[in-house]
Amino acid sequence: MATSGVSSGSIDVNTIVEQLMQIERKPLTALKTKETAYQAKISAYATLLSSVSALKSSVSALKGVSVGKAVSVSDTAYLTATASSTALKGTYALNVKQIAKAQSLYSGTFASATEAVADLSSVTTQKMKIQVGSGTAVEITVDSSNNTLTGIRDAINTANAGVSAAIVQDGSVYRLTLSASATGASSTIKVLVDEDNNGTYEEPADQDATGLSRLASNAVFNADNSIASGYSQLSQSQGAQDAIIKINGLELSRAANTISDVISGVTLNLVKGDPNYATNPATITVAVSDDNTALKNKLAGLVSAYNGTTSAVNSLRGNAKTKGVLAGDATLLSLKNDLRSLTTKSYSASASDNTLAYLGLTHDKSGVLSIDTAKLDAAIAADPDKVVSMINAMATDFESRLAQYVNSYIPARKDGYESTVKTIQKQELNIESRLSVTEVALRKKYSSLDSLLSQLQSTSTYLTQQMDKLSKATGG
Repeated sequence: MATSGVSSGSIDVNTIVEQLMQIERKPLTALKTKETAYQAKISAYATLLSSVSALKSSVSALKGVSVGKAVSVSDTAYLTATASSTALKGTYALNVKQIAKAQSLYSGTFASATEAVADLSSVTTQKMKIQVGSGTAVEITVDSSNNTLTGIRDAINTANAGVSAAIVQDGSVYRLTLSASATGASSTIKVLVDEDNNGTYEEPADQDATGLSRLASNAVFNADNSIASGYSQLSQSQGAQDAIIKINGLELSRAANTISDVISGVTLNLVKGDPNYATNPATITVAVSDDNTALKNKLAGLVSAYNGTTSAVNSLRGNAKTKGVLAGDATLLSLKNDLRSLTTKSYSASASDNTLAYLGLTHDKSGVLSIDTAKLDAAIAADPDKVVSMINAMATDFESRLAQYVNSYIPARKDGYESTVKTIQKQELNIESRLSVTEVALRKKYSSLDSLLSQLQSTSTYLTQQMDKLSKATGG
């Protein structure tokens, strides 16, 4: 007698569990999809924040801007010049008689750089005092530790007395040179000596050509470097001299070659004097004019940053064909409106020419900003103060609005999405934990069922065999 089997064999536990788990994972998959969308928004806001921050920086750079000044010099062999923004436009005729010079002195000869200078046989310490012009005199002690030409050079340089000392080898002999740090006729060098160390300088013995007195000098020199008055054991190689120039026919003298108090806002740097000053002087023309380069560069930076932000906004919003990551976002729409208002808002009290269009700044229907430099130049030429005032008003207003996006609006939106993502991730962890438990339970359940079916299959086989035997035994 034939009997149908309860099961044809063991079941595919893995396949059954995997299919059931796919159904169980649907809530987790939905959360993962939502998390991905929020992560995209977070990334979008990070991009937007970077772009708006760059725009704000370019706007901040325009605060306090002014129309610059340029200065030209017709012959830079005699002088160069620089101008600040406070310089007044104008043309000036200059002549350079002579440039300022620093006094230089040199000593008599010494056999070597290590030769003793002072005679310390009767006193162990001697003094020298160095003074430049009306400056403070600096006292230097000479003793056995520094009583050589090299030692005295180093002591002078260390003393910061307003002179620099050096040793020059002249053939087989050596000389000490002294050069004043400051130029100008009044910056003459005095070297006073106290050889007996009694506190009194310039005694007769302190002025002779022996011992430390070989470096003594308190003299007025002629133009040919001869001594006009006083005494000096040092010779003059270059006299202290003021710079003398003539500007628009007025002769002036200054102690230095850098002169900033002659033409307002202009610094002159004298290079050389004119040997023909007295007979046929070379006239150098110094012209101060407006320089719009710096202002144009900053406005160009604004245009570039503005267009970068506009492009980011448009990309994140999307269009009719492609939906952007932040499509419909209120913050993004507000920012777009603020960007558009940049060129339409009034920045001047005048009834007309009060928007940035007056300066040549306009945007097309796509929001792309551009600058007409010819129009900007014309506006500056017509009224530079108005241009500066409008730009500063714009920068102050626009910077304030952008600061709200950089410091508040965008970070708040980004933080909100990040908080949401954290909540979703916690939910995902909870679901994943539950899914692990569920999968274990399903595997246990279907493994038990598989075992039961195997047992039933074995019993079915046994009964079939017994029924076959019984049938044969009875002749069935």
